[in-house]
Amino acid sequence: MADDVKIFISWSGDLSREITKVIHAWLPKMIDRVDPWMSDIDVQAGSRALQDIETRLNESAFGIIVVTTDNQEKTWLNFEAGALSKRFDNSPTRVVPLLVNFDEFFQITGPIRQFQGVMLQQKGELYKPGMLKLLQSVAVIAEADWDSVSTRFNWSWDEFCEDIRAVIDQAGDQPDPPEFDEKSTLLEIARRLDRIERDGTALSQQSTLDRNDPSDPVTAKAISRTNRMLIKHGITPLRISPDVGAPKPTLKVYVEEHPEPSLRSEVRNLSTDMTGYQLRFLARRRTPRNDADFNTDSPTNPDTATEIQRREGLAVQ
Repeated sequence: MADDVKIFISWSGDLSREITKVIHAWLPKMIDRVDPWMSDIDVQAGSRALQDIETRLNESAFGIIVVTTDNQEKTWLNFEAGALSKRFDNSPTRVVPLLVNFDEFFQITGPIRQFQGVMLQQKGELYKPGMLKLLQSVAVIAEADWDSVSTRFNWSWDEFCEDIRAVIDQAGDQPDPPEFDEKSTLLEIARRLDRIERDGTALSQQSTLDRNDPSDPVTAKAISRTNRMLIKHGITPLRISPDVGAPKPTLKVYVEEHPEPSLRSEVRNLSTDMTGYQLRFLARRRTPRNDADFNTDSPTNPDTATEIQRREGLAVQ
């Protein structure tokens, strides 16, 4: 049986700590096989707290940062945010700030702004779509059944709201969020887009080659996770291997028969979210066909597809 997915919850200040306690107790009720961690509860008395925190950071597969108008500039919160970013190789989908008492995401300042946050409230009311988005992000990493998770979420929403409102009421008055500066925000967006474009061009050639290497540990882990995910969705791969010639990180999934298009699309999206790898399905044909019947919807050139078909009698999709 696979290990529980470890989730690091970062907080700073009284309100952030109490909301973190609610999240800490709530997550395992929503998703099986998750192990949330927060320092105020999970660091044992007399232990070396900093070492415990570092160990847990390094073991975690997902991070939540509880950001309030009072703590967003606190050194410790930004330190943990930076450590989480480094832990997940700057992946924006593995670290989610939960924004408390903010009106807009762009009111966030500092390093935490690099992540894709969700709102706990909107216009003074608890924001159900924001928490649902947070839960979806965790569910993808935990490979959880979304129908089951969403049912639990809807069933428990009122109780969750009561717990959060009690914490917010007890905390009393909090600082107002900073003024929204539209001009500086637009300039920052432009700088980020420029940096993403430049970094993406430089890294795509090198990282794609590395991640399509069968000996790469990241590729090996992606193959293992993809295999488990496919089996869970009723697809039994004959084998999975990296597509060395693909322009993007891609795994070839060899199957007896192609899955239904809707299922194929679902597992492809899951694979991209979970591992960053695209999937190509190759199904063994019982009777050879002409090249004209050979179809692929993946970024692979026709020569490669034809070569595979001739060598292994496979249909690619």
